[in-house]
Amino acid sequence: MSPSSHRHLLHRRPPRGRFSHLTMFRLGSLLFIPSYLTVILYRVPFASEEEDGNVLLMTALAVSTAVRYCASTFGYTSISILLNYMTPPHAIGFANGIAQSIVSLARCFGPVLGGWIWSVSIESNPNGYPVGFIICAGFCALCVLHSFTIR
Repeated sequence: MSPSSHRHLLHRRPPRGRFSHLTMFRLGSLLFIPSYLTVILYRVPFASEEEDGNVLLMTALAVSTAVRYCASTFGYTSISILLNYMTPPHAIGFANGIAQSIVSLARCFGPVLGGWIWSVSIESNPNGYPVGFIICAGFCALCVLHSFTIR
């Protein structure tokens, strides 16, 4: 292997060790779980029909949103880097194009699926509202488990 091609491989390799991109993907996926599950807990103790703009509720929602934002940043950034690292150099453009198409497809059908899950979950019982949040958290847990198959 020539020195220039060896240097090229060194630049394509994501960091290894404690804060590798795979670790950051797992951390991001794990952070989604509490950010989704805690939202369903806020309704009973904090939400009130009489009080408009409860400080505790708004603070809890802000913290959940901040955790979800961190999860998005860690997860989506690490996915892009891992995709580029795991793809042969001649196919990186193709892989990125396919990945962006799948992301666009998910952004198109995700809200439709989420709305359908929401309407089905509250159709006969308004207390069924947590179902969508639990499904999202479960999907994130599956992502964490699946990440252990990435080499």
